[in-house]
Amino acid sequence: CNGVASYSYEDGQCEEILSARQWAAEAVLWTLWMHQGTLRAKSDGRLCVLNAKEFQSITQRFDHPGFRPAQYGEKYLKDLNQIQKSEDKPLTDMAIGTEYNTLV
Repeated sequence: CNGVASYSYEDGQCEEILSARQWAAEAVLWTLWMHQGTLRAKSDGRLCVLNAKEFQSITQRFDHPGFRPAQYGEKYLKDLNQIQKSEDKPLTDMAIGTEYNTLV
């Protein structure tokens, strides 16, 4: 995928730029989620989309040694909940900045 998009927070106070191979709204894959801002294309590109319900159904049944999406999701939600409790960092649809490569 390629292209550039901008993400604006719900309050309009901040804007972040997404480039190729970056993602937004991952939380919708792991929990009930209400989007926290607006994503707008700044150039032509492709947007890759997953159906959250199908994704959740597959990952709940997925059983393969050394690759556990559900474990990744649990860690992701734990970190997301910590951000929610923090007063200095708002919840957004942007990546939360933690690498989970050791979990999958």
